[in-house]
Amino acid sequence: MRKILVFLLIIGGLLFVKRMTAQRGVLANDLQVSSTKTDTDKSKYDFSLKELGGNKVYSLNDFKGKPLFIDFWASWCPPCRAASP
Repeated sequence: MRKILVFLLIIGGLLFVKRMTAQRGVLANDLQVSSTKTDTDKSKYDFSLKELGGNKVYSLNDFKGKPLFIDFWASWCPPCRAASP
């Protein structure tokens, strides 16, 4: 009886390892980087934002050639709320 239990545990362990490596292989194949050329038309990424306390609208094109820092935050994020004025 003990030999059968040990045998079943070994078989179960081997099947588990095989399944895990098969899943890892599928994930690795899904993450391959494509070598195709990407679209570099930056005009597609232009967007506008309204000023928080006023009526002025800012566009990314207004800051062309200047360094720009955009801070996106969420009301449910404690570090974001702590950083907001």
